[in-house]
Amino acid sequence: MTKKQITFLTTSIILAMIFSGCGAKPAVNEVKKNNNKVVATSTDINSTISTNDTINITSSSIFASSTKDIDTSDWEIYRNKEYGLELRYPKDWHWKDYTNEYVKLKIGFFPPTKEEGWEYNGDIELIVHNNVENLSLDEWYKKIWEYKKPVVDKIENIINKNNQKIIIEYNSPDMFGGSDLALTKCDKNMIYFNAVMRMSTEEMLAMVNEFICKN
Repeated sequence: MTKKQITFLTTSIILAMIFSGCGAKPAVNEVKKNNNKVVATSTDINSTISTNDTINITSSSIFASSTKDIDTSDWEIYRNKEYGLELRYPKDWHWKDYTNEYVKLKIGFFPPTKEEGWEYNGDIELIVHNNVENLSLDEWYKKIWEYKKPVVDKIENIINKNNQKIIIEYNSPDMFGGSDLALTKCDKNMIYFNAVMRMSTEEMLAMVNEFICKN
């Protein structure tokens, strides 16, 4: 078992504890809309989690550049009224519901050439977790950061085109060895976007940029 897989198992246990109930914010200078393409900047590149641990947050202009060539104007819309979620996904993709007893909602998004398989629920997963303590996004991340910091490659703290604050992890530990992950809060729930094995990161970031919390 690799270091990332061990870290993933440890983090999963901690998340389970958070679900059951047992830093500095970025200074945003500018958020613009430009033909469905994100333009967002942040002047704060360091977010302090505790007195001893500092997360290095890169400029959100990197997030902007990674999605600038993706036109989402003709993408399909996924809505979930129960949790107040709305986002766009590529027009030729399809999705399937994998909700189980461990999460409030789990949706897998598949490219046109792929179907579900063993432990594969789509290139991109949308997961809604119960935020029992109604923690802020920063407070939630502070609880899990200690177990992620040895292996996460890079973290971005960004504001999307709909003024939604989002934390993005690159090469986050999971059972497959590493995926790209985005976290945000909607109402009293925590929302996770997971680009499994980093296969469709650009599409995931574009979906994150389109995400709207309507609650």
